[in-house]
Amino acid sequence: MSLVHLPQQPTFQQQGLAGYRYPLQTDAFELYRVEVTKGHDYYIISKTITHTYYILDGAGTFDINGVVQPVKAGDCVEVQPGVEYTYSGTMTVHLLMSPPWYEGNEIRTKPNPAVMTE
Repeated sequence: MSLVHLPQQPTFQQQGLAGYRYPLQTDAFELYRVEVTKGHDYYIISKTITHTYYILDGAGTFDINGVVQPVKAGDCVEVQPGVEYTYSGTMTVHLLMSPPWYEGNEIRTKPNPAVMTE
């Protein structure tokens, strides 16, 4: 057993969010706390990673294959590989990625208009 703490600085940042990776020992998955201020900047399709989001606080929407679903604290959203999606809102989420994230997994298909403004 090991106790892990979130890093003080974000592991990654985008225009509408900041993510903090829990420093876990396992290589089977990754767990992040994501502070969403607007949303994910692009619609994406994951090649091989399943993304599971648990909404801790706040509210927003997930657009999954063109179907927009509202989410709130306590909801869980699972997005399988090969599915186009994005999310918007003001919320704090836990994001579990299995297998762990790797460069080249995501295909960006178009900007999320709730986040990306010209």
